Amino acid sequence: MAHWVNAKDGGFDTRKDWSTRRVPVYNAKHKDDAILDAVGGAYTVTVTKSENVASLQTASNATLAFADKSGAIFTVNKGTGAGANAGTIKIRSESALAFEGGTINNTGLISLEAKTGVAVFNAKGDVTLQGGGAVVMGDNLLNVIEDGFSGTTGTLTNVDNTISGAGAIGIGPSSGGTLTVINGAAGVIEATGANNALLVSTPGVTMVNDGLLLATGAAGLTIAGTVVDGSGGGEIRAGKGSIVRLSDADIVGGTLATNGTGTILVSGQSAFDGQASAIHNQAKVSIADGAVLGVRGAIDNSGTISLRGDNAGSSIGLAGDLTLTGGGVVSLGDYDLNSISGHAATDTLTNVDNTITGDGVLGMGQLTLVNQAAGTILETGTRELIINTGAGSITNAGLIEATGIGGLALQGPVTNTGVIENAGPGTIEIDTPIANKGSLVVDGGTLVAFGDVTGNGSATIRNGTLKFAGAFNQNVRFTSQSGILELAQSQSYTRTVTGIAIHGGGDILDLDDIAFVGDSQANYVDNGSRTGGVLTVSDGTHIANIKLSGDYTAFTFGSISDGHGGVDVFYKETAVAAPPPAATSRLVAAMAGFGAGAGGPAHVAADARFARPVMLAVPRMAMA
Repeated sequence: MAHWVNAKDGGFDTRKDWSTRRVPVYNAKHKDDAILDAVGGAYTVTVTKSENVASLQTASNATLAFADKSGAIFTVNKGTGAGANAGTIKIRSESALAFEGGTINNTGLISLEAKTGVAVFNAKGDVTLQGGGAVVMGDNLLNVIEDGFSGTTGTLTNVDNTISGAGAIGIGPSSGGTLTVINGAAGVIEATGANNALLVSTPGVTMVNDGLLLATGAAGLTIAGTVVDGSGGGEIRAGKGSIVRLSDADIVGGTLATNGTGTILVSGQSAFDGQASAIHNQAKVSIADGAVLGVRGAIDNSGTISLRGDNAGSSIGLAGDLTLTGGGVVSLGDYDLNSISGHAATDTLTNVDNTITGDGVLGMGQLTLVNQAAGTILETGTRELIINTGAGSITNAGLIEATGIGGLALQGPVTNTGVIENAGPGTIEIDTPIANKGSLVVDGGTLVAFGDVTGNGSATIRNGTLKFAGAFNQNVRFTSQSGILELAQSQSYTRTVTGIAIHGGGDILDLDDIAFVGDSQANYVDNGSRTGGVLTVSDGTHIANIKLSGDYTAFTFGSISDGHGGVDVFYKETAVAAPPPAATSRLVAAMAGFGAGAGGPAHVAADARFARPVMLAVPRMAMA
């Protein structure tokens, strides 16, 4: 063992300042520990050239400092040996502190202070960092913690230290090997740089994070080209005013979180893998334009995942089945090329209780969608939300709703035990057959089912148009005076219509398969108790018998042409005219045209489809 004998400044290679009267060395003949433990005031030992020792130990009053631009590599073979770094080690520009292995019991400070050249902390073998101390990397990109040698596979295990600052961990200007980083449960890696980010990149190996990866500086934390396994309880957090960038990064398990204005930005082809261990997202996550986020397994999302594409588009791609829980939000934004899709039609997205919102594409012909009872799919934008599952299916036990002007298209076999509702001015188009055991609701705009509707569900018209272009035989309820029920196959309709407006005359039955022949072609017969009856509409060849619930004995029913070969039937206060409704332009046109020679309203045609974007490739998932 070699002890520094006097508590005063000196050069490391000054022989007389060592108890052995020679400079500590590690070779075949000598295996010296370098111990800076002189008793007295604070002092600094300066390194000016390369050294090689068995272990390095410092007392709390000692500082080991590299001379700036010394070019020195200080090699330590066995960490801090039986002692500790209770003092300070300063690694400056163009110098390196290299540990061949062992345990660094750091209760003090290791400081990387690069200015014009790299300051390097090398973990060349299996190195364990413990003692609850600090490793501080100044606000400079040239501060590096790495392996440092080609062909080597060093491992740095941070048990409980706080590694903070800016620069790079894993790869750097001199890196040629592969550094594996293990951040223990009490370990913290914190990006504090105001001007320069902290880069964590360990390509080809998995970083284990059981502790905390934290961004608090304005420049943030970048995790690039790296698989981060947080399944042991690890967390990645962006603090207020900071950012965590995930660039071609795969996150396996663990927790994502943000504070205040902090955000997590996904770019390139990154992935959230909750297959073996759920990912808990409590963060505001943004997927950049052109980025693809691959997902699978379980995501407990109590935060927000937002697609921010506005040019090339951004996407979430399922690489297997995905289950969303946590009551959070997944936002498509308001852009046609933003999408959530699978790699195959069998890839299943189960939305337990999240709100999937916005306009874009959900499915792209490659998805099975299950929206459970507490799940919500909400169209809100100016474009259109297209749910296209291709050979997959759409199962809804929750709420699928459109509130924006863009509207919603369902393209894929639909089974509905929940609610499908248009509450906006746009159109919902159900392009495929639907097994409806729940409720179809229109409260503005148009809801049209082009395929056959089966099942024992029901429909509600609060406002707007509800159109069935195929077979339909379920109860319908009007709740206002401004609704339209359009039936393409009214002759086979045997269920009951309730709530046609009384004393308002605003609701219309549009029967596509009955021609208009005159105002008196609709005839209502009460059941004798004024609780309902049958409305018969005939053109002399075709007859529809519509069962009504309610008292319609006070007035009569009138009819006009619907403008596309059918007839509009309405309940009117007198036999002469009905007051014009104000809720829909189609209704206004119909009532304004009532009378001799009236041409009737124009048919509300389905909106033209948006061009479907091509399928985006699902990113590679760097997992077993």
